[in-house]
Amino acid sequence: MLPVLEWCEIPAGAVVIEGTHCPVPKFCMAKYPAIYSQYELFVKEGGYEVAAFWTAAGRAWKGDRRRPARWKDPEWHIHDHPVNGVTWYEAYAFTRWLSARTRLDIALPTEGQWQRAAQGDDGRQYPWGNRFDSTHCNTNESTLGRTTPVTRYPDGASPFGVVDMSGNVWEWCLPKWTEPYQVPEDLAPEGTEVRVQRGGAFDFSPKDARVVSRDGTKPSNHRNHDGFRVVWNC
Repeated sequence: MLPVLEWCEIPAGAVVIEGTHCPVPKFCMAKYPAIYSQYELFVKEGGYEVAAFWTAAGRAWKGDRRRPARWKDPEWHIHDHPVNGVTWYEAYAFTRWLSARTRLDIALPTEGQWQRAAQGDDGRQYPWGNRFDSTHCNTNESTLGRTTPVTRYPDGASPFGVVDMSGNVWEWCLPKWTEPYQVPEDLAPEGTEVRVQRGGAFDFSPKDARVVSRDGTKPSNHRNHDGFRVVWNC
């Protein structure tokens, strides 16, 4: 069985990240963040035991783990909520497993891809426009204090139809963190360097949910607000 994924085609274009022009070729992005019911297949098919799916650093971190940190916690493990509490290593391993199962080159997004999918062509601040709207996303303004179904905020979709890009969970990206942003992005999967996250989360402010906001954290971190979504070069 394969995870059911909806794809949004993102046309070629460009974004500006911290003053740096970044061209982005056409690609496809998952309409929603990865959810528990999708990640469950990776776990059940033994994805944690297949060394080829993991980087060397990921294997060292994983040890004998066989599931993510919040797996048995009913507060978080809800089938249509974004899988959370996952490290960058786990998100990357999921993409390698899914690539093997689909024969597509599935990956975590680059920063350029993520911002392009969220922002479109007009330089907007949020996926839906320039004004924050608490009815369009799950940030600390919602006062929910937890994740929500990835389909809850359809009005928060980006110009290309990608949903839930602001709030809910921070989304792991492929590149290593640089400050300031630099091109070309360092997409090498090996290493223990800090990795990029985008999008803000349910316990972060509207400022962090802007499409231009960047964050970085250790790839071994697995906080309640850490999740991901996937892309491929369609």
